[in-house]
Amino acid sequence: MKLGIPEIVKTNIEEINQVFLEGIVKEEVSFSNDIPLQHIRIVNFIELHDLFYNKSTELRYKVLYKEGKTEYFTFASKEDILYRKSKKKEIITVPLFKGEEGIFPEQWIWHCDGDYSFSHKIKPVYFNAPENLLYKSPYTSFEDTPEDRSKVLSVLKEKFLTSSKLSNVVTGNKNLIYYSVCGDDYWFELFQLSLFSLIKQGEINYDVLVITSESFKQKILQLEIKELNIYFLIVPEPVSNIEPSINKLLIYQYKKLTDYSKVLFLDCDILAVKPFSQIFLKNIDCKKLHTYIHSEFIIKHKHYAHITPWHGIGVATNEDLIKLKEEDQIPFNAGQYLFVPNEQMISHFENVHWFSKEWPQKYFFEQSLMTHYFCLNSITSHSALTDVFQLMSIKDKSNIEINIKDVSGSLIHFIGESTNAESKLNFIRAYANFSEK
Repeated sequence: MKLGIPEIVKTNIEEINQVFLEGIVKEEVSFSNDIPLQHIRIVNFIELHDLFYNKSTELRYKVLYKEGKTEYFTFASKEDILYRKSKKKEIITVPLFKGEEGIFPEQWIWHCDGDYSFSHKIKPVYFNAPENLLYKSPYTSFEDTPEDRSKVLSVLKEKFLTSSKLSNVVTGNKNLIYYSVCGDDYWFELFQLSLFSLIKQGEINYDVLVITSESFKQKILQLEIKELNIYFLIVPEPVSNIEPSINKLLIYQYKKLTDYSKVLFLDCDILAVKPFSQIFLKNIDCKKLHTYIHSEFIIKHKHYAHITPWHGIGVATNEDLIKLKEEDQIPFNAGQYLFVPNEQMISHFENVHWFSKEWPQKYFFEQSLMTHYFCLNSITSHSALTDVFQLMSIKDKSNIEINIKDVSGSLIHFIGESTNAESKLNFIRAYANFSEK
């Protein structure tokens, strides 16, 4: 499909200074005449998504003539019809309000004010992402150049193909919950709340592993917890407040991992508020990482797949986005996930850990790397955790204390303020009256 320029524009091309595209289209924009891509502009983020969610696609050209005159031309079509037809790669014609004919494009380019831009030519880039939430590996042997980034992705792909040939047979028969946490007293208190909330909900059919530093381990041992079997994977003291989160990828180094049939990761800002042990009884796909998706992303995914800078590394192509939608691969919150620790999945975690060390650009925690690896390789599933977890933003405060009876999930993840344990603790104490042991 090609983007049809209105006939009035084509016939007056010599008189036109610029053509702006204001609206949203299905795929990447390419003009059927010689108007360069840099003359295309898109409206802001809210307007773009309103068009999607209203299941209506509007295209509006703003034409600036050399003489100073401005004209607008508008297309309109139902989004669902457009998507169905575009799958067959047909040329779709839609009426122009002046009675002329226009054609929707095969390619698309879009820009979100103050956030990020995307196309096959303009990848997603960070603008105002808080620096304290971005991390750049000090261990990489690659330079931040297009050539080296391409090398990293090529090696990563080969690693994935090798891992996919390994066994996916379950060898263990126990269950494991693991954390990755280090830091000051606020992080310890948050971890303590989470751990005691697990105990409070009864039926302990799992062991607990903590990926942490030696000093943090000693704090945990002083709790003298009798109800749980707690094991440790010791790592160096972190040099960044993001590293403890990235260390969750080190689960592949735990020597007893194959003793288990299911492994559940929990961030330490997750509290169990209802019995949850049924999660280990679920029959899950042993080849996939079972993730939890923010409801907002599920809604957006119904209209179009996307990986924002917060949930990717900015290299997804248009073909990748189409594949993500077709195969129901949605960017996930990496604060909780469930998997079967077979050889194949253990190797996947080793690959992502390698990725975290070698990717030469800044990235948003390990979540962006996991989304890139697991989603783009179509090895995630989000059905198993839907009824177990609930995300609760610590920014969505109200004057009414949260009633535990109104909580839909068994495990609540308090998201927001990712590197600030104190703010999470204050929110839990003020608004969620289930912080006691």
